[in-house]
Amino acid sequence: MTIRFISLVPLAAVALACTVFILFFSSRYNQLQDRLITERFEELTRSNALAIDREVDRARHNVSRLKQALSLFDTWEPVKAQRFLEGLMADTLRDQDTGYKAWLALSPERAQGLFGTEGHLVTVRKDPREPGAQPYGHPEHTLVEVWTDSHDPSPPKDLAYGLAQTSRDVVLTPVYFDASPTKAWVISVLQGLYEGDRFQGLVSVDLLWDDLLRHVEEVTLGETGGLVLVDAQSGKILTRARPAAAQGLFDAHAPFQQSLYASSGGRRTWEPILLHGAQRALVRSEGGDEFVVSSRRIASLPWSLVAYQSRSELRDAVCERLNAIVPMVASLLAFLGLGWAAASLLLPY
Repeated sequence: MTIRFISLVPLAAVALACTVFILFFSSRYNQLQDRLITERFEELTRSNALAIDREVDRARHNVSRLKQALSLFDTWEPVKAQRFLEGLMADTLRDQDTGYKAWLALSPERAQGLFGTEGHLVTVRKDPREPGAQPYGHPEHTLVEVWTDSHDPSPPKDLAYGLAQTSRDVVLTPVYFDASPTKAWVISVLQGLYEGDRFQGLVSVDLLWDDLLRHVEEVTLGETGGLVLVDAQSGKILTRARPAAAQGLFDAHAPFQQSLYASSGGRRTWEPILLHGAQRALVRSEGGDEFVVSSRRIASLPWSLVAYQSRSELRDAVCERLNAIVPMVASLLAFLGLGWAAASLLLPY
């Protein structure tokens, strides 16, 4: 066995070890990146779902507080009780970031008994003229309006009154367009008023849809990813998606119109993701691109938050990081090769 051969054995061993290390490191690195991506998606859906739940829970609490204050009508003069209630509504809106309007609608029977009118509607809303100003939402800058007939501009009575008459609990309406005076998409958090079994009206806090979900639409994941809110029952997308994701996966400009259950994946693909949540799943768009998605249910509403990003973009990002490491290892192997060449020239056989 020659000196040259003996000197090459450690070099070959090191080269083999480096090759095995590269293969092991690449495999392990991909696994760790997949885990990090999953954890990041889970954290995004969790934090944003909790933010929505907090706003809805705050509205539920405020509605319950307003309902309790209505007992003042039994002991105070009606006008005095109404003035106090108006101030309480204004304070409620100040504490509710996404709240825009609080309102009380009395049934004809209750309105006649208290005020001698056919109907009675009290609305307190934020002044929409300067939403970015510091006093926005403060009680002294709210607008109070009262209607005393049966033709009031409250949300669709069939919707609000129907829900209030079917449950004595705090309930939420579906998203609807409030044409007057809000002129915006809202959700009403409301509770019916009863005296025994007789329906006496309802009290409500309205949440602006855009304010409630603005943070969802602002989330970005690379160039192709983000968050969307989906109605888990109908599959309808409730928020706008990133334009880069509109390659057959989502319609970026048509909230409330596209149903994922009618897409290429259909109910079979999307229903388990939306109804039961998914840490990580692969969904193929109509354009043939694969997207990594993760979902989480909203506790207070029949909705799910879905995080998504193109798989090819995620793969490119991983490869880019690997490409920064592999050249260093390749340089080490080249150095070893030069050492072997030098040994071949300098050492005797």
